[in-house]
Amino acid sequence: MEGEEEIDRISRLPDYLIHEILSFIDMKYAVQTSVLSKRWKNIWLSVPFISLHWESFRKGIVYDVGETVDRFLAFVNKVFEFRDESDIEMIKLVIVILNDISVQALNRWILAAVNYNVHHLDVKGINVPNLAYEIPYELFNCKSLKSLTFILLAGGSSDIFLPKSMSLPQIKKLWLVGSTISNLELQMLFSSCPLMEMAIIQKCHVHTYNQINIIIDSQRLDTLMVFDNRHMHLDSDDHFLAYTDKISAPNLKHFVCSGFMTEGFSLQNLSSVVTAQFRMRLREKQDDETAETYSELPAEEKEVFAKRMMKFLGAVHNVRHLTLSSGFLELNLADLGDDWEAGLSLTCMFTHLKVVEIREVEGCENEVKFLRFLLKNSAALEKVNLFFRSTGDSHDNVRQVRRFERNLRVLSTASSNIQMNFI
Repeated sequence: MEGEEEIDRISRLPDYLIHEILSFIDMKYAVQTSVLSKRWKNIWLSVPFISLHWESFRKGIVYDVGETVDRFLAFVNKVFEFRDESDIEMIKLVIVILNDISVQALNRWILAAVNYNVHHLDVKGINVPNLAYEIPYELFNCKSLKSLTFILLAGGSSDIFLPKSMSLPQIKKLWLVGSTISNLELQMLFSSCPLMEMAIIQKCHVHTYNQINIIIDSQRLDTLMVFDNRHMHLDSDDHFLAYTDKISAPNLKHFVCSGFMTEGFSLQNLSSVVTAQFRMRLREKQDDETAETYSELPAEEKEVFAKRMMKFLGAVHNVRHLTLSSGFLELNLADLGDDWEAGLSLTCMFTHLKVVEIREVEGCENEVKFLRFLLKNSAALEKVNLFFRSTGDSHDNVRQVRRFERNLRVLSTASSNIQMNFI
């Protein structure tokens, strides 16, 4: 009786509150509520928040992926077939793309979402090798869309292509993973999103015919994250000196850049940035990033990479929270000579810097040099967090870390109140 009374109490709620409750569960289970009573029979037909995950159709711990996906495809097709005419606020979709049937289904659902004036669309797909997928034109020309997450994790030689024409006048947030795009298309994408406030470009394959790989020029952009994108020149040899990413965002507050030293950056109008993370590396694997790795670079590469890293710091001279990778410090000082400190002082005095975090610290000489400069020139600095590389508990490593800590604690500081954490 208590269970029936509870159901009746919920049944008396207005539709919009029941919709809110159903938004916390997968659509598979939302549909199953239709058997509770006549009141619930058609509620799911107008739910504005739809969550669809292929794993909800697994049967047991051991299951056949193909059969599971087939059940999922059939279910989602029915969801859109029987839905009423009300608009959809949000769709979250996770799918495995096994073959052309999966691709055709995904395209149908995207078109349905556009026709239902979707505001927020979150698509995550796992793509098996050797499939090419072109994102529907209608999606990147949707007038109602306010946020878009489009993540397709491709395997092998798969390519994910954006449409050649794009217009997203209402979109404020974009997260794009795994797409193949030219530098001109990327520039067009940002120009077609005049209200864009947050953008995440991750693991995309950027093609170019000139010296510029990525061009991001946005007046309203507040947050930009650029993660591990791949670059390919279509008319020249793949050379570390050729890559240049151009970013101009006068209202940017939060900037995260994770990638490879082979990328050159032209950073303009970034004086408004208050939090910045620069996680640049030479190798695919983080374990390969050591002071020794950098010391073995050819002299020409050392100089080029070092100047690039210094430009990062100069571009965000008003930053308040700064996170760096340890290799960043190695290249900052590797081959710039004894005047590197004076040159850095002219471009960025860190007058607003309050928090510094450095990852994969080894306790080497160049790290001490950079931190000495930082402590001496950052009058507002409140906290320094140093995360040490895990290299085992050998006596030599322990002694090096302890010596590093002692050296830092006796350095002169511009700020009278600094908390230094060794983690």
